[in-house]
Amino acid sequence: RAADLTLAAARKMLRAEDGEPVEIRLRDRDGVKTIHELTPQAYRLPTVTGIVRDGAGQWVHLLDERHGIYYIRISEFVDKRTPKELYDAYPRSPALQALVLDLRGNPGGTGLQVAAAVADRFLPEGMIVRTEPRKGTPDTFYARAAGTFPPVPTAVLIDGGTASAAEIVAGALQTHGRGLLVGERTYGKWCVQSTFDLGHGLGKVHLTTARFHLTPARLPAATAPSSPKRGAPAAEPEMPPGLDPEVPVKLTSRAAQRLDALRVQAMVVPRPRRSTTTAPRLPAEAERLRRTILRYDAPLARALRLLREERVPTTRPAGAPPLRTRPAKTTRSRASWR
Repeated sequence: RAADLTLAAARKMLRAEDGEPVEIRLRDRDGVKTIHELTPQAYRLPTVTGIVRDGAGQWVHLLDERHGIYYIRISEFVDKRTPKELYDAYPRSPALQALVLDLRGNPGGTGLQVAAAVADRFLPEGMIVRTEPRKGTPDTFYARAAGTFPPVPTAVLIDGGTASAAEIVAGALQTHGRGLLVGERTYGKWCVQSTFDLGHGLGKVHLTTARFHLTPARLPAATAPSSPKRGAPAAEPEMPPGLDPEVPVKLTSRAAQRLDALRVQAMVVPRPRRSTTTAPRLPAEAERLRRTILRYDAPLARALRLLREERVPTTRPAGAPPLRTRPAKTTRSRASWR
């Protein structure tokens, strides 16, 4: 059975010599045998995804049709791909009333420009991020009104795996009042790293070449550098350990493991129904998977509830104190938050 294969075993079976086609013989649960010929080719995993796939293999972003709530997950930031994928995936339906932007487990990616381009889609104006290099002139990225998505209430999911470029996006949306952070404290990587090839097959080295700040207001006042003694170097301000969620929701380790497995299942295209005359919008298998994810994913369920109750404002004045909601009650359900 394919379900019993390990990833290494599957790779070994599908490995082809010099790009030669691979023949796969399948037998489904009904005993029907089919033969497929696959030609190996490079495949790039998408960086912007939805909640599950439909019968045609397309990502489904709609979470709640009645309330017009959609879901977008960004797993990493890659060159110009991620901003384009976000633009293509962003719902343009008049039914769009609210959005969940999932940045959990996003380690960052290839450059501040990508993060700034993503944040720019949600912000009509203002500073997104500023870098302070060891040497040279600081770089500052600003949002522009052109190309900005229409503002809707947005909940941003974060956790300890949200780092670097993902923190720039989450922090910029929070600072400008465009997103409510839900989940756990982010990683706290406030530095820019550059990669240098050592040559001669010696590998590569990663060096920290700059630090970044979201806005001056985000630096804690207590850590502002004091007047140094004459001749002593000025102390750098201490950066916060990470972005704190305005709505703390913690996943249990068991729920997190289960959720990881469910996300892998969501990458698989579900089997289409035999009859298309009375087929629902989602195959039954995909619909069950979507419901299971919501049952285990406490932060997502919490964000969905807040958006349904219209407790997430579309925008808040710049510099306003973080919006805090009532803490979630501890329950005995699988998707409990505590």
